[in-house]
Amino acid sequence: MKKFISLSLILYAVCRMPYAVTPVVAQSASLAISPPVIEVLLAPNKKIVHAFKLTNQGESSDFVANIHTLTPSDSNGHSIIDPTPLDPSTIPLTISLANADRELGQPFHLNSNDSTQLVLEIEGANTDITIDSYLALVITPIIPSSQPPKTDPPWTDTFPSISALILTTLSPDGIIPINLKVTDFNLPSIHDSSTPLTISTKLTNSSNIMLRPQSTLIISKPQQSNSDEITLDPNLILANSSRTLTVDSSSPIYHPKWYYIGPYEFTLKITTEGNSQITSVTKTVWLLPIRILITLALLALITIYLLLLTKKHQQHTN
Repeated sequence: MKKFISLSLILYAVCRMPYAVTPVVAQSASLAISPPVIEVLLAPNKKIVHAFKLTNQGESSDFVANIHTLTPSDSNGHSIIDPTPLDPSTIPLTISLANADRELGQPFHLNSNDSTQLVLEIEGANTDITIDSYLALVITPIIPSSQPPKTDPPWTDTFPSISALILTTLSPDGIIPINLKVTDFNLPSIHDSSTPLTISTKLTNSSNIMLRPQSTLIISKPQQSNSDEITLDPNLILANSSRTLTVDSSSPIYHPKWYYIGPYEFTLKITTEGNSQITSVTKTVWLLPIRILITLALLALITIYLLLLTKKHQQHTN
């Protein structure tokens, strides 16, 4: 289902994490960077400036900052950072460091237990289409080679890098196309109401921009007004990728009452952040207290068997 949402062309950079905003730490190199993620909505020929705080919790060292591309790798929100620095001609953005004494790709020094700001300037190109760019500001600790090569610059990487993600949407008119569909909404036809039901479902974003939909699972019995609701995590779904829906980073689990009997409707409702409905899918599951019924049946059989034994014994004694 395709819909469109009108957004104002106010430029913004919002630091957002699903659960808690905490600095990212490169443990081996004792580095921390904050914020770890920013989301940017940008108009063509406009620019924003955003500062990242880099903290050196280890020994004094030299560092180099570069921009790399980011690619989603699975439906769990993981991504892969290209190890090669970005070719600026491949994206509709111009990115540079606004620091007077620093440039991308050039080393800078940071003392032990000291912090510094890396001020990133991002400018949108002149375009008439809405398009996303997923990037990472990668900071790599470096030391001079013991025998510097003749080529410039004379350094070699010796520590793992640390990165902050930069997720941008470049939109000329503020109209964000939406093409979301529910996939893998797997539910059994019959479920034991005395046991939890794990729900596996996935959203696929077929548009070329990232989306952060709101998802709610509503469980109700036909012709009854009461219902149960499970609010799912508002996870970001990058362009042309899928995302497994979760609650606190795990698959949603529904705990029916043991006495629930009959057909129940499980409706997955997907809306925008402004609560406009995008799509919804409903599936019916028969809830039955299967274990309780089996236990009662076994007890009934045992009772009948004992009664028959008692009756047979009485007949023999008579």
